[in-house]
Amino acid sequence: MDNSIANSAPKKTKWFHTVWGVLFLLAALGPFALPCLWKSETFSIFWKWVITISMIFLTIILAWSTWVVIQTTVREFRSAGLMPW
Repeated sequence: MDNSIANSAPKKTKWFHTVWGVLFLLAALGPFALPCLWKSETFSIFWKWVITISMIFLTIILAWSTWVVIQTTVREFRSAGLMPW
């Protein structure tokens, strides 16, 4: 049997390794989708680094914003006497 024909068949890319699949996963899962980005062959090394750094920066900003909102809410509840402690 000739293996050259079997090896020359185009390799089917899984949906989560396509450009739109990776972008969807990044939007839905945030930094948890970064391994799919790095395993994807459709992005160049430059774009993998740009997206990774952007995702880390966005995660830090969202975590900080969440912390500020929680602290403000707790402070307002305490000043209104709605928190027993």
